[in-house]
Amino acid sequence: MPEIYYLQWDDEDNVDARDRFHEYHLETPKTLSYTEFDQLYDPVAEVEADDLNEIYREWNRGSGYETEKFLSQQVRSMSVGDIVERDHDHYMCASIGWDEVDIIEGGYR
Repeated sequence: MPEIYYLQWDDEDNVDARDRFHEYHLETPKTLSYTEFDQLYDPVAEVEADDLNEIYREWNRGSGYETEKFLSQQVRSMSVGDIVERDHDHYMCASIGWDEVDIIEGGYR
């Protein structure tokens, strides 16, 4: 089952996540370390849909396709920098579409 992770850009104490949010509008990173992933992202939900674009529609307020799970959690809409993990692969929501990102061993940049 795919799982959604939100970049913590809306946490005013997480300055690095806010900086990354702006960077990711311009370019998606090819890799993130496990440390970065753990410090920058929060798990949000497991979802039924497998199609990334369907997941995006279901987790965006005002799309007309919101799931009950999304509405009941009262979380923000999916945005640039958020990640969906599907079958052990990670996909970052980009300004247009999705980009695969490898989560690797290593330190924080």
